Amino acid sequence: MNFLGEIGIDFNILIAQIINFLALVFILWWLLYKPLVRMFEERERRTKQLAADLIDLEQKEKDSTEKGRKTLKESEEAAEEILEHSRKTVAQFKEERLASTEREVDRLVEESKERILAEQSNIKRELQASAAGDVLNAVRGIVLELELDTDMHARLMKACRTGLPVELKTAGVAAGTGKVSVVSPVSLAKSEQAYFVSLLKKKLGLVSDVVFASDPSLVAGVVLKFDSGHFFDFSFSGALEKKYSDSLRA
Repeated sequence: MNFLGEIGIDFNILIAQIINFLALVFILWWLLYKPLVRMFEERERRTKQLAADLIDLEQKEKDSTEKGRKTLKESEEAAEEILEHSRKTVAQFKEERLASTEREVDRLVEESKERILAEQSNIKRELQASAAGDVLNAVRGIVLELELDTDMHARLMKACRTGLPVELKTAGVAAGTGKVSVVSPVSLAKSEQAYFVSLLKKKLGLVSDVVFASDPSLVAGVVLKFDSGHFFDFSFSGALEKKYSDSLRA
């Protein structure tokens, strides 16, 4: 210490300056060095991370390129397969369409034949019906002109009295079928009307009402029409039409 005093240095001041220097160094280390070190470490970490990210990106790009090539190849193969399938489908469709067209033509030809035959049959029936109508009208005219209708009516009424109960039973006409219309060429005599009322309404109890009507085209006899749909024909026109139809079928 005497030596320091001899050279003009105050020991206390020296100690104070050393302490101040150490304090300054500590402050600089704490406030400047550590942040700088952390900054450099963070920069180094980011640099390493960036390098790793670049390597990873390059690998992903490589993988993506390889995957893209593979996908492109698969797409080309799939497109070629679809194209080939489309060619086969078009060819098959053409064949099926051709076969379908041929079947359709055959069907139309067959339908045309059937339609022509049906029209011919209808025309034939219409001609026969027209001829039958002319014949029946002519016969009716002759019967009326010769005044044979009264005698025929009496015979047909007799046949009706005999055959109607049997036909009613055979047809299975049930009781309570509503009403019945008794149609004749002219108004029936009271005794004839009383017969139908007595038979159908009172004796057999088949209907609740008997209605009488006229139709000159019948010429003679009667026709019975039940609400149930049952129909019984004892008229001259009905018998004549039946005989004419039977002769045509024969």
